[in-house]
Amino acid sequence: MNKKLIKTIASITCGLGIVGTIPAIASSCGGQSETEEIINPLPEDVYNIDQNNVLKGFTSEFLDNPSAYSDCNTMLIPASVTSIVDNAFYHNYASTIPSFIKKVTFAKGSKCNSIGSNTFAREDYSASTTTLILIDLSKCSSLTTIGSDAFRYNTSLASITFPSSLESIGETTFGSCRQLISVTFPSSLKTIGAYAFIGCNLLLNNIKWNAWAGNTTLDPTSFSGVCRNGIVTVTNPIDDEHNSAALLAYLKQYGGLPDSWKY
Repeated sequence: MNKKLIKTIASITCGLGIVGTIPAIASSCGGQSETEEIINPLPEDVYNIDQNNVLKGFTSEFLDNPSAYSDCNTMLIPASVTSIVDNAFYHNYASTIPSFIKKVTFAKGSKCNSIGSNTFAREDYSASTTTLILIDLSKCSSLTTIGSDAFRYNTSLASITFPSSLESIGETTFGSCRQLISVTFPSSLKTIGAYAFIGCNLLLNNIKWNAWAGNTTLDPTSFSGVCRNGIVTVTNPIDDEHNSAALLAYLKQYGGLPDSWKY
């Protein structure tokens, strides 16, 4: 299969929100020679990373001419990044992420421990035509915090993968992510902020929690914006007292989950 055909397939696949093991092509988008889940990532030199390995956003050179990278569809955050500042990719109430970027993920061995507020947010969805489809944080083995509004108004976001290290999700972090279908929380999660999933009332009907221990602090509105009906599941329960039924009752009592949800 020639390179042109592979790039065409990759573009179509990403547009459908599907990520598979498609060979990435060496191009202006950072050379990749292995078969992996990254499809045409932006090169590392488009990111503004300071001497302390803090990611502050895109470089001015990239922002001056993002269309030069229009064959890319993925932001692959370098492994060296230790944190991402507030508003890194959000300025003047608008996202600086080009419309052709559909996925955000992190390089293997990522050292990122926090994602700031509004980092990957979009403007109000009424003015937004293109948004991220997939967020994969699984490589961030040190990530503990996702700030408020970090992914808000990404109205096409269908999939979010959390790392096993995550401890805190901020207020309205996934607000108005209307295409989000399912979330799976790690056992490490300790806090979910107010209105974390407000406006996720179109498709979000499946909540899973790995080895839930019953000690997570919730806001009465944490899950108040999800679908009216859905399913709660505890995977790998630690004992009989921390099963799906117990989690369901907990989320209803402390997190604002609708009474119509089941397990």
